[in-house]
Parts: sequence; structure tokens; C-alpha cells
Amino acid sequence: MSHFPVPSEYSLQLSHTHLKDFSEDSFIIKKAKGVYLYDIDGNKYMDFSLDSGAIFAEHSPPRLTKFIKNALSSGFNSLNHHNKFLYKAQKNWQSISHHNYISFHSSFINMLLSLILSLEKPKIMIAYNTHFIYEELKMLNPLVTFVFCNDIESYDNIDILLFEERNEDMSLFSGDKLPKITVEIHSRFLFRDQKKERPFSKEYLHFIYESPFAGQKIGVLASSFEISYPSPSFEEGIFYLEGSKYYHQLSKLSLPKFKHPKFISYEGYALCQEKLDTKFFQERGVYLRGQILYFSPLHTTHDIKRLQKSLDEYFS
Repeated sequence: MSHFPVPSEYSLQLSHTHLKDFSEDSFIIKKAKGVYLYDIDGNKYMDFSLDSGAIFAEHSPPRLTKFIKNALSSGFNSLNHHNKFLYKAQKNWQSISHHNYISFHSSFINMLLSLILSLEKPKIMIAYNTHFIYEELKMLNPLVTFVFCNDIESYDNIDILLFEERNEDMSLFSGDKLPKITVEIHSRFLFRDQKKERPFSKEYLHFIYESPFAGQKIGVLASSFEISYPSPSFEEGIFYLEGSKYYHQLSKLSLPKFKHPKFISYEGYALCQEKLDTKFFQERGVYLRGQILYFSPLHTTHDIKRLQKSLDEYFS
């Protein structure tokens, strides 16, 4: 039975036996449920990484599982016809974003390729403002030129600008004379910063990147002009529709409160002022990556207390 470890008992023997190339903080996940991870060595972790913030509430949520099972019971599985799930999903996302055109993409890269093809140019220059976005982009390195927003003075030569609302230091992104194709990526902060009204500006596109079920990452691109995209599979159509319903429910939930002198705290996430040692926290049943903690409405008061205790020990 998995349990929260203590440093004197922490072991990754089985994980490291099966992983040929691993860092000290690598482990093999046996199960992910709610906001907890369980590895094959019997260790349980509170997840404060949440897939770098892309998961808002929980892993493999049972509510969404029920939605999808009900949809699958329709028996429809053809790609050659438009189906009610895709039609309803388009209507739903139009009402959320107030954009005329909605396109669906099975990944971040597929969305980006659709934009690149619409330009009909031999060389493409893309600017980005966070390492999170670059990690999604880097597989296109041989084909596209990328530049970090902080390294440029003007967007005159930029074909596509991709940005998150907040920069790496959590300051708000701002830019003047943005390129024609400017996309705000809503994947880590959209449902966390709940105190803020969320207008979807029609001046640029909005890509809402979701991980609603069993690791499926799907994207919804809202824009003021039409963008071609491959026909999504039947299952993806269900995710686009039912995922949006699920997130509507989540946006009404309360997030836990967190404060610590070493962190700058926001609603639903917090930035540490120095780099954290991942292994130190794993040994205490706390999983985090980098310097940002992400919180779910399902994190309990006990989870926050255990996190606080680990942080106090770390910084003592």
C-alpha cells in the first residue's frame, strides 16, 4: 500500500531498476488519482506540479469519465460526418471566447502547424515569452526560427507571437504593435486567477490548451478568421465538448490559500524566489518541479500543511 514517505524510508529501487537513463528524482508512476501520484515503489506524493500547471483540478477525473462514457454510448465513430459533439463544442467555445471561428487541435504543435501553413512563407519567425511555451515548440527547431521576447526590440519581423499572460517572473506580459498573428496561450492560469474577469480580446487569437482526461492534451483555438484543421477523431470531439463543460464546473470551485515568505503568492499558484531541490521534497511525499507551485481546488488543508512543513524544513 502506498504511503507518504519520510526521508529515512524513501526508496526508488524498483523505479531505478527499470529506468536505464534517470536522474535522482525520476520515478515510475503506478497510478494518478485526484491530486496524488503513486509510484511502483509504494511512495505516495501530493502533486503540486500538475503537469506544469496544465492540469487544473485532478488526474483522470471521475466526473469527466462519466461524461465520456455517456457520449461513447451513442455508438458514433465515423470521421466522414460532422457529429453533434463537435457542433455543440464549437457553439460552446464561441460563447466562451466571443470569437467567430473555433478550430480544434490534438496538440499544441498541430495548432502551430495550421498557423504556419496559413502564412504560405518559406521562412517563419516566431517569438515566445516563457520557457513553458518553448518546451512545446522546440521539436520544430530545424524548421522554424524562434526568438525570446526579451531579446527583441520590435515585432516588425515576427510572423507569429505566442505568449502567456504572465512572463517567467510572473509579471504581466505587455507588447506594442503586435504582429497580425498573436496568440495568447491559456493553459496554466486561465482557471486559477479566478478574481480576474477573463475577456478574450478580439485583437488576437486565444489557444486554450487542456489536459482534461488520462493525459489527453487537446487544444481549442478561438480566432476572428477561419483556420483550417484536420478532422478530429470522434473521441477528441467528445473531449472538446465535455472538457469545456467540466471546466465550467471547475471554475466555480475555490482554490486553497497558500502563503510563505520565500514565495510570491497568487490565486492558485506561487513562485519561489530561488530554485528548489526536487529530490528533497520527493523524500517527504511532495512532488514539485521548477520554482512554481500549482494548486488545485482538490488540495486539502492537510496537503497545504504538509507542504508548508516541508518548506519550513527546507529553508531552515
